Amino acid sequence: MATTSALPSINPIYRRPLVLQITGDSRSTLYRKIAQGLFTHPVNLGNDKSGNPCQVGWPANEVETINNARIAGKSDDEIRKLVLALESARQLAAQKLDELIANQAQNLGISNESIISTAAIRHSFGQEPLTNLEKSTSPDQTQAKVSGGEQ
Repeated sequence: MATTSALPSINPIYRRPLVLQITGDSRSTLYRKIAQGLFTHPVNLGNDKSGNPCQVGWPANEVETINNARIAGKSDDEIRKLVLALESARQLAAQKLDELIANQAQNLGISNESIISTAAIRHSFGQEPLTNLEKSTSPDQTQAKVSGGEQ
């Protein structure tokens, strides 16, 4: 009898040096493929002080899927369709995550206009104690504040 895991699957993010090693491409070739729609765009992992992306990576499943398509002899047009499908899947996953966060916010009694702090999200998944959650009522000051002290 097959069993299903309640744990989410883990999809690591590969940094550029590993992606280059896996694909056998140079940096310039990788970015040319991205511009031509033959490879997915990177995921931003961090910004510099100016707010510009300085750390990027690619979901492992995307790198492996594109690599396997190349190995299977797929044409550039087929790879472009695959890349579009992979990037669409990212958007769908982001929408599902937004829905999950909205549901957790509703369960915690936080309005949709509020920004949920990391602590509030962790609490909603049982990872961190949350003794007091204060929320602002002004849309300009939308912020969830977590405090651990008694009032």
